[in-house]
Amino acid sequence: MQHIITIPLTHIRRDQNQPRSHFDAQALLELADSIKQCGVLQPILVREDPEKSSHFIVIAGERRYQASKRAGLKEVPCLVRADSIAQVRSIQLHENFNRENLSLAEIIEGVREYKAAWLAENPKGKLTNKALAAAVGQNTTFISRLLKLDSAPVTLLNAVYEGTINNINVASNLTDLHALSPETFESVWGEYNDGQVTGSFEKHTAGILKNTKILAEGGLVLPECNEYGVFDTKHESVQRLRFSVDAFCFEILSLEVEKGVWICAYDCYFHHSYSSSPLSIKAKDRYSSQREAELAMLTKWIVPAAKFACRNLPNHLHSRFRKLFAEFNRLLDNLAGEPELPKRVKPVPEKINGGETTISVCNELCAVVGTLDAVYRALVSNFNKSPEQANKALVSSLKCLMVDVENGSLSCSTAT
Repeated sequence: MQHIITIPLTHIRRDQNQPRSHFDAQALLELADSIKQCGVLQPILVREDPEKSSHFIVIAGERRYQASKRAGLKEVPCLVRADSIAQVRSIQLHENFNRENLSLAEIIEGVREYKAAWLAENPKGKLTNKALAAAVGQNTTFISRLLKLDSAPVTLLNAVYEGTINNINVASNLTDLHALSPETFESVWGEYNDGQVTGSFEKHTAGILKNTKILAEGGLVLPECNEYGVFDTKHESVQRLRFSVDAFCFEILSLEVEKGVWICAYDCYFHHSYSSSPLSIKAKDRYSSQREAELAMLTKWIVPAAKFACRNLPNHLHSRFRKLFAEFNRLLDNLAGEPELPKRVKPVPEKINGGETTISVCNELCAVVGTLDAVYRALVSNFNKSPEQANKALVSSLKCLMVDVENGSLSCSTAT
């Protein structure tokens, strides 16, 4: 049966291999004030010092030991135990895990100390991750990730021991990433050191590691889907085919979702006509290549949409639309054909008879009279035309002028 005894503080020393190497100074001062008023309420766990008779080494309760010295106590209550080194390390790790968070570096060293002590006491034994996890009060996943750090790159270990990296999941992800692709590790590490990583670094490293594993296994990295199954088209794995000429443009989006399996979507804007389709995991049409997917989008959707849009196309856009169809034919090996553009009929100028003189209301008359207002007044006053008839004649003449300008048959001096 163990008994609590009082031991002078001068006969007690700290364990140099204690996992915790740092204690919060403010917390120690507060504990020292409490000890001054109430004393040490819980005994300090110690073991006999093998180097000095009647002297002891702290197993658990170092904070109370340090605070007692600051409080000016001469002696403290202790519980002496005859534990093996491995048991001592186990007790220390349990205490520190349960009371204050150890740094990742302190945990690594503590577990290493426990493993070394256990193997020294059990040279023919095998320490499993499950037994190690139970001994230090953690789960097997934590222990597996911790032991993985034995193969971590030096740059990462330095960051762990400097306290820059104190998350076991981040350290484990980066260690695995380095093993899979040192180049990718260096890239991620450079982004981290340059402050280019926003949000959770743990999620960032987990995502990079996942994609690197997929690529290493010959798989494909897909963009994220929203709640409707539509892919993020900004992802680097989405392939694009674009063409644009003024008011006419189209874009085809292709994504390989499995080896040799492609899905496709499109966006097109032709003058005032717009149509598109989503890049969705639910897409029924699947293609064996990116080229096949692009040709399907062109023949099924984009070219028909362009042909529909050109039915009422203004004459001044015809040449640009022909450029669009030239691109279609280049992509489709001349299978797109030619656009059926609307034909423009040149209006016949209206002739107005006035007594012995016949006046043609057309560009020549405008050049002679000078202004539309003068022509209008002449039609009404000199040729007895109603305002409606005069307006109609002027509109017809203006249409003729527009056609002449478009066809290049009217000179600037005449138009003026």
